[in-house]
Amino acid sequence: LDIHVWPDYHGNRSPVADASLRGMVTGLSLSATEDDLACLYLATIQALAYGTRHIITEMKRCGHVISTVYLCGGLR
Repeated sequence: LDIHVWPDYHGNRSPVADASLRGMVTGLSLSATEDDLACLYLATIQALAYGTRHIITEMKRCGHVISTVYLCGGLR
């Protein structure tokens, strides 16, 4: 599947700082198999990871030293 996610549904706060940006998902079909949903989940996680990397890259470019990144979250 060729699914792409742009996760800025409520604008981008960092590092672009453009509140007018909007998110999107491309490549969806009407199929809702377990594999299709897994691919959508993977695309979403990858989009969030790339966004996080973009923030860290920009912070390093501005001189910040980042040695550790703590993440948390989960399902209810």
